[in-house]
Amino acid sequence: AEIFIFNSASDTDKNHFAKVISWSRSGKFLVMERLKPLVTGDIGGHKTPMCITDKKPSNFGRDNTPGVRIVVA
Repeated sequence: AEIFIFNSASDTDKNHFAKVISWSRSGKFLVMERLKPLVTGDIGGHKTPMCITDKKPSNFGRDNTPGVRIVVA
């Protein structure tokens, strides 16, 4: 299901998600961009697409830029 969400997202919304690198034909395995855990205050003021309703910190991570991304899994 994660790959369908990522592929159906608009280019603007894809910037909010961890990048999907590859996936298995069966759909059982998904390889995504590695994100670092959030630290206190990272999520404050971060805008997410309206379709994302589960905004607990464990669903987010930091990439190599100052950006915060959503972990789809």
